[in-house]
Amino acid sequence: MIIKARGRDPHTSLLFVFIFLRWSSIFKFWLQREREMTRGKQKIEAQRRNAEKNQKAKGSQLEARAVGLKIICPICKVQLANQNQLGDHYSSKHPKEKPPSESN
Repeated sequence: MIIKARGRDPHTSLLFVFIFLRWSSIFKFWLQREREMTRGKQKIEAQRRNAEKNQKAKGSQLEARAVGLKIICPICKVQLANQNQLGDHYSSKHPKEKPPSESN
């Protein structure tokens, strides 16, 4: 059953509906693009701020680590920070050996 609108051709009303839907989709696309552009600018600024905040300190991390590791195991040549770590290392990795004294 087709209901006719008074005084209007049914094809004309379909044309209006089609035009409305087409323009509403164009408007939605444009609005979405505007939001992305706004968020894009905020994103770039946030990335720049984070880059400034997270800048690496000058110098090598390996160099800083080497300064802290002063004791070397004479058997396996692993570097350790202090004498207590050397004792723990000997008990776990070289249980048959005696750890060297602090003077060595």
